[in-house]
Amino acid sequence: MAAFMEEDGLASEDLYAVLNVDRNASTDEINTAFRRFSKIFHPDKHLDDKKKKHAENMFNKIKKAHEVLSDPNKRPVYDQFGMKGLEIEGMELISKSKSAAEIIAELAKQEEERKLQQMTNPRGQVVIELNASDLFYNEEYEEYSSGLSGLEVSSMSLVQTVECPLTRRDTVRLGGNVTAQNGNGQGMFTTVWRRVWSAKGWNEFQVSIGNGFRGGLQAFYQINRRCFCVGSVSILAVPNGIKPGLSTVIAWQLDKNLQGKMLFNASMSSSSVKTLLIFEHQPYTAKLSLQLGVQMGIPANFIQAALSRKFTSHDAEVRVAGKLGTIESYIEYGIQKKISQFSWIGAKMMIGVPFGVYVQIRLVRGQQTFVFPVKLSEHIMPNVVFYGTFFPVIVYFAVRKLVVTPYLKEQEEEELEKRKKDHAETFAKQKEEAESAVELMMGTVERIIETEESKSGLIITKAVYGRLLSEGELSEDECINVTIPLQCLVKDSKLQLPESKSKADIPGFYDPCPGVAKSLYIQYRFRDKLHETTVPDEEPIRLPLQSHAISEDSGGV
Repeated sequence: MAAFMEEDGLASEDLYAVLNVDRNASTDEINTAFRRFSKIFHPDKHLDDKKKKHAENMFNKIKKAHEVLSDPNKRPVYDQFGMKGLEIEGMELISKSKSAAEIIAELAKQEEERKLQQMTNPRGQVVIELNASDLFYNEEYEEYSSGLSGLEVSSMSLVQTVECPLTRRDTVRLGGNVTAQNGNGQGMFTTVWRRVWSAKGWNEFQVSIGNGFRGGLQAFYQINRRCFCVGSVSILAVPNGIKPGLSTVIAWQLDKNLQGKMLFNASMSSSSVKTLLIFEHQPYTAKLSLQLGVQMGIPANFIQAALSRKFTSHDAEVRVAGKLGTIESYIEYGIQKKISQFSWIGAKMMIGVPFGVYVQIRLVRGQQTFVFPVKLSEHIMPNVVFYGTFFPVIVYFAVRKLVVTPYLKEQEEEELEKRKKDHAETFAKQKEEAESAVELMMGTVERIIETEESKSGLIITKAVYGRLLSEGELSEDECINVTIPLQCLVKDSKLQLPESKSKADIPGFYDPCPGVAKSLYIQYRFRDKLHETTVPDEEPIRLPLQSHAISEDSGGV
């Protein structure tokens, strides 16, 4: 379903779970499920006024689910956009005058336009270059500097951009950057207009003003499924005239894992031709590049190689690289690690000539990036390399243990408490509705148990739904007993729960811990043998299974 189904913080009701049918269920299966629940929840089946009222509420719920899922026009709209797609003004008339495909296309267009209006996609980068070389100075100079006095800021720069979508094809990007170094500052304001003229290409026009004038035109074109090219021309206004520039990139997908690129750059001060090969075979990525060129009359030739490996289970990536060239040569190694849903932190060491030893700390939070290059030494010294390699690692684990982990845990607890308070009324209503449904099921469940016991069939002895603390252990404060609702779904000694976004919408269930991953623990008897299983909230369930069998002296949750 569409993402906007959960914009209000509570997941929209899953109509498939209400009827306990698969998302690919046929109309006949939906009708059968509706008739089955109607026998339990139809108001005419209950004489007590209180039960009749509860039954009426439950019957209206399953009736609404049946009406939507059995309607060939409404069901595709619900699948795509959820209940919000069906609640737009005039939907009843629209569904009769337009096909499902037309309704979906219209809603998709409205949703795209809404997102377009909200989209600014702000991006920023702050770079603060530090010089810590005095900290590793020779001992004979220690009397002149000590502690943090040897740490100074060499330069600072700030870049910020925002996007302003005008139409589905036109976007304007506004950006600015300021730089301060050695007491001198400069800045530039940039405007970029992008026009997407087909699925295969786009072009950009750029104008920058600040320290001089810069203009440029760039175009992208997808030649075929495997090949694309990017070309750009630029002009830079300087006191003694105008400097033109030209660059071209041609990329070719050589096979499913290997891509090649050819880059050509030319200007009045430099020119180069660069070849790049990129090999990707998860979790590894390897890059090899060769450049031949001239920069300010000096040969600028180099060969460069890099290898990275992703550790998906740890949300981390390790990278090593090396470069051998006429202007500079170095080796580089580093790691980056995901520390929260939107945050990454990384560190890398660069050891080379002529710049010496650098360590770079990089923090990414959402669309904002903070980079701290720290110069440790102008010369390559073993002790500097040692400290530069291990000190950031020690600091990372210390900060993560003492600051980040406690902070994230506190934030999570505060968010859960806030969510519970904000939706306390809805939570209480869902709980009352589930308890009422369980009460209405009792007569049906007694008959099912009697039938199943007579043939040593499927008897649910215990079922708990909620937060799982560890393997086989559920949090008592964040769980509910769902033994009766599950037994009510048993038919012919079988229980099937289809895959769904959450089991909280099954009649007799409710969400005991909103916003937290949940599981369902089931202990049952079949053929007089004890079985048990624990499954995540979204996964389907099919009982009985031989693999669930346990010994009689084994304990459950």
